[in-house]
Amino acid sequence: MKHHKEQYWQISLPDDWLIETEDDCQSIYHPDGAGMLEISASLQPEPLTQDDLKAIASEHLETGATTEDTLIGNFSGFELTYEDEDVFWREWYLKHDNLLLFITYNCDLGDEEKEEGTLDVILATLKALPDGSA
Repeated sequence: MKHHKEQYWQISLPDDWLIETEDDCQSIYHPDGAGMLEISASLQPEPLTQDDLKAIASEHLETGATTEDTLIGNFSGFELTYEDEDVFWREWYLKHDNLLLFITYNCDLGDEEKEEGTLDVILATLKALPDGSA
């Protein structure tokens, strides 16, 4: 596993997975994989609540996306899944104090189980960094 640190968070990924940074988003993927995991972080002025996360995800919640509360590292929040045309989406809305992480994974519909186990292993290593120090 290789370790990657950003200003506010860190994660580990298998050696054969790549990570690229563009603007404020990190794209994580296997070169021969089924999909892409993307992570965006935002520091909010106040600590976040579960209701704040639901407000951010309201577009998907209003259309009936399946949700599940989750704890990942020292983040809490929820995960939702949905299909949009021929694409499967898995999204995480996570908070740690005033740090918001928005994580998405998408792949072709029908391929959603190909990387599911690896995604769970990668996300299990996710951790907020104290005071945003990398």
